[in-house]
Amino acid sequence: MGEGHVPGAVNVPAECSRSAPIRTRPHGSALSADRNARVVVYCLKAPGARSLLAAQTLGKMGYSNVAAMRGGFEEWRAEGLPGE
Repeated sequence: MGEGHVPGAVNVPAECSRSAPIRTRPHGSALSADRNARVVVYCLKAPGARSLLAAQTLGKMGYSNVAAMRGGFEEWRAEGLPGE
């Protein structure tokens, strides 16, 4: 159950967060140059330190509409939501 990702998620390279890849789910397409775009980051488990760090890092990069997914990908799948 822990493998995969949210459909449409974009994997942002590790150098953006210094410690782990940032998985994002912007509304629309890839991580946008639009710093007001909605971005949701997540870890496998509910909210992990990596996703919280990623959200903080994106905020420091100027993204103003960033959130860490509360339940992580495991909860996403447990709710019956699709994964890729």
